[in-house]
Amino acid sequence: FLKNIKKTHPTCQKDNEKFLEYISQINLNNVDLIYFVSGWDDQSLQNVYYLINYLSEYKNKLVLVGSAKFTDILRSGYTIAKNKNLKKDKLFYLFFKKIDKTNKSVNEKLKNIATKHNIKFFDEYSIYCKNKKCKIFDDKYNLYFWDSDHLTIYGSKFFGQELFKLIYKNK
Repeated sequence: FLKNIKKTHPTCQKDNEKFLEYISQINLNNVDLIYFVSGWDDQSLQNVYYLINYLSEYKNKLVLVGSAKFTDILRSGYTIAKNKNLKKDKLFYLFFKKIDKTNKSVNEKLKNIATKHNIKFFDEYSIYCKNKKCKIFDDKYNLYFWDSDHLTIYGSKFFGQELFKLIYKNK
């Protein structure tokens, strides 16, 4: 597996190498593996296949996570700050229209891969978006994102809680 992972974005390559080094040193019988996929190209998709094949005997412990990404979040945040009279429902619809279409398409491909290989899949959009509305902040206006696809510390905690609820609800 290690030799099959091809070069990815230079920033991600170091993280990939750390991840691979880590999983090569642990007893995989004792952990569930979550592979969060963000920043896509064809090679990234190929790397997912390599990972699945490498971990084939542990597939029941693997969860592929498709990321959420929105366009123009900073501009949308400015709109919120400038116009405090916007109703939440209108804002949530505005954020729904800002879903990154390429990223959503990649998540669909990931979901198909997961289904084909009988692996759990978690789409990050599912915790923010329902009924053509997306919440990028909670009821107290604590932001989940600080830009188009990076979570705030608050958002990271929220995301982690929601992810683990989904993963472990059937165990």
